[in-house]
Amino acid sequence: MKKISQHYYLLFPILLFTLLSHRAAAQAASPVLDITGQEVQAGVPYHIISAIWGAGGGGLTMSDVRNLTCPLDVTQTPNDLLWGLPVAFHPANYSDEVVRLSTDHNFEFDAVTVCVSSNVWRLAFDNSILRFYITTGGELGNPGRWTLNNWFKIEAQGSNYKLVFCPTVCPTCRPVCGDLTIYVDGPYRRLVMAQTGEGPLTVFFRRAEESASGTVSGSRSE
Repeated sequence: MKKISQHYYLLFPILLFTLLSHRAAAQAASPVLDITGQEVQAGVPYHIISAIWGAGGGGLTMSDVRNLTCPLDVTQTPNDLLWGLPVAFHPANYSDEVVRLSTDHNFEFDAVTVCVSSNVWRLAFDNSILRFYITTGGELGNPGRWTLNNWFKIEAQGSNYKLVFCPTVCPTCRPVCGDLTIYVDGPYRRLVMAQTGEGPLTVFFRRAEESASGTVSGSRSE
């Protein structure tokens, strides 16, 4: 009986860890929902819109921030009522048909530009403001070390969501991680990585096909 008891005490922490790990994995795999409560579909364009009224901006778009024609940088529209450009989400797990929390995705603007470079988001560093910022020109797919800066995640933020850079497509890499937020740089509201003390940009998703009018309605916070 003593040996059995010892084995039990040894096995119990392992079983508990396994159960908790499975629970955490299941929670991480929860689907992202759009403004209507439907699962966000992979490869389908959605507007990423600020969930906070009166914060000074609406949806995400592209702008020529650094006096360069290309690539264009990710910015926020200056008006609450402007939805910006639609974005499609492409999971690193190609077989997944829905967008899931805490998993790696390419974010790609669904828009035509004059740029030869892609509309895929990527992380870069701007020496003029000493900040990591989000631009375009990334590579679609091919998850791994060489595309590390092209992968982003969506996490829950209260009843809404936040955007995060913390890729896990390279198990041996140690990337910088952080929430994405808005940084006002002259006339532009740039999407950047948050620094200490800065809160994330809180957003919701609206399917582009349903964005027929220029007015945002519903689910924003005051």
